Amino acid sequence: GYTVGVPADGADADVIAVGTVCNGDRQLLDEGRQYGTTLQAPLLEGQLAIQVADEYLTNGSIENFLNFTPNPKVRYNEWQDFTLEGFDGNNYTMDSLCTWGSSGQGEVVEEAAEEEAAAVEPGSKGTIIAFTPARSERYVNGLIQGLATEAENAGYDITILENEFNQAQQDEQVQQQLAIGAEPDIWIWWPAEGAAGLGSLRDLHSTGIPVLQINQLPTEDAEPFVVGYAGPDDALRARNAGEMMVEARDAWVEAGKELSSEGGNAIGVTYPVAYGGYPLSINAYMEGIEGSGVDFIGESNEGFGSQNGYNGAAALIAQVQDQGIDLIYGMDDAILQGAIQALEEAGYTVGV
Repeated sequence: GYTVGVPADGADADVIAVGTVCNGDRQLLDEGRQYGTTLQAPLLEGQLAIQVADEYLTNGSIENFLNFTPNPKVRYNEWQDFTLEGFDGNNYTMDSLCTWGSSGQGEVVEEAAEEEAAAVEPGSKGTIIAFTPARSERYVNGLIQGLATEAENAGYDITILENEFNQAQQDEQVQQQLAIGAEPDIWIWWPAEGAAGLGSLRDLHSTGIPVLQINQLPTEDAEPFVVGYAGPDDALRARNAGEMMVEARDAWVEAGKELSSEGGNAIGVTYPVAYGGYPLSINAYMEGIEGSGVDFIGESNEGFGSQNGYNGAAALIAQVQDQGIDLIYGMDDAILQGAIQALEEAGYTVGV
């Protein structure tokens, strides 16, 4: 068996791994093969989106244009006891909020105090049409559950149109809705590809129906076409990852670990460059390690999921291994999961 924080064979670790989003393999944290992550809960993202939509439809405006879900740092020796309050007032376990093999449907550990309230008839407050990626991806599944449950509780009928992270497919869905004259009270918009989806966003805005963007922060070009944003703070979570990496590196140095360079060499496995969350994340990660002496020597932008993480990392390792690798950043844990496998198959011991 494993001892938390000690690699499988008991040897000193070669590489420290830090990720975000907690959508990979929980066992990596359990075994100390991943130092830390951030708790990003799609269930809460769905809850927040409906609450912000309801705020706009009720008041005709939104108090805050940007509405973020929390993204706290969580280390390998903390996650089992970590809980987070949802936007419904309930406390949830980290194990149930994360999408590392669960549905993202949170297990309530402490229910909010019940208040007397009249029952809301489903659909009595209006209709919502949401454009999202497909629920076959675990994170998206959790978000869709949050949207559906919170919409029902708030009295809205919701229709969710899914795409395979494919902007052309999403564009076609938008045109179909316009052609049939769909008239929801609000559109909810998760662009498949930030910049490439701008045309469809403009078309939705031209209907005169408000658009709420979720998950990907609106670009400057997109801001005039949306009433607000609800979702994760990509910059916060990436900055948190960078800070945890420096923290783990410092502990290594204090324990006498020799690094490949003065501050250690880091590599990254990331989202595609065209994806809206990429520039925010990579820039914030760099801010997190700024001034630490960590040298970021290369990255792979292969794409989403553990298989792309594996393929990209395998190619990157071959390119930079002569320089030495001490640290790896995963833009999310699913990508990092595959990269850790590639590192271990290349002979590295990943741990803390």
